[in-house]
Amino acid sequence: ADGALDEDDLVEGEVVANGPNEEEAPAPLTLDSGVRLVGNARSTGKIDNLGAVVERGELKPFSEKQKLPEISIEAYDPDGKDGVVQRSESVVTEGGPIHGFHRFGPPKGSDPGGYGVTFQGEVDLQGTMIFVNGDVTLEKPLKGTGALIATGKVTLLGGANMKADSLAAVVAGGDMTIKGTAGAPSLFNG
Repeated sequence: ADGALDEDDLVEGEVVANGPNEEEAPAPLTLDSGVRLVGNARSTGKIDNLGAVVERGELKPFSEKQKLPEISIEAYDPDGKDGVVQRSESVVTEGGPIHGFHRFGPPKGSDPGGYGVTFQGEVDLQGTMIFVNGDVTLEKPLKGTGALIATGKVTLLGGANMKADSLAAVVAGGDMTIKGTAGAPSLFNG
């Protein structure tokens, strides 16, 4: 009830970054202070650990490239389908539960041309799919059940709270950044 994590509920996970493996290249994976990783972190290049705590696992820089599932983000685009709420705003100020299918950005097959949407309030997925043809930024935590899919970058500034009762997929066609805030750590379990 006080926001503390129940140690018995933690499941080992794995963070993977298949980025450049040159010694002089920027690290494909950076773990900030305040991050608690239960499991392994693998990268084909360097791993910058800026104070993260790693438990029941280890950092594995310069690892072999990991086979990740091939995902066609465009195949998930609900443009033109019945029941989809088409939205064009670049800032969503309200927060809380979101239901149904929501699509942001220019029409399917169009170049997003720098389009992005920022959610300023908490995003609580209630069996929801949010599709963004462009970049998406969440300033408050992501939680709930559903999917957040973007053809561009996904930035979670408010962190996330993905426990056993949350089943959410986050898919980015570009880079993904997850940052917690002081006193409100991010949790991805499993």
